[in-house]
Amino acid sequence: MPFESPFANFGALDWAKHHHHAVIVDRAGQIVAEFSFFHTLEGWQQWRQQVARFAPLAVAIETSEGTVVE
Repeated sequence: MPFESPFANFGALDWAKHHHHAVIVDRAGQIVAEFSFFHTLEGWQQWRQQVARFAPLAVAIETSEGTVVE
């Protein structure tokens, strides 16, 4: 049975202390975007601009920091 999802694309965000790396794949598993951005207001604005065209987008976050992890 084929995988069905309401999401058009899937993203992964590698969360680091000063910068983050993102990759977005389509339903076929092909990379459609890959970029890094700094953990600043401008960086998060860049994130929003980059991912807007891939909505609806599901995102998984990988991190070793933060309240939930610690």
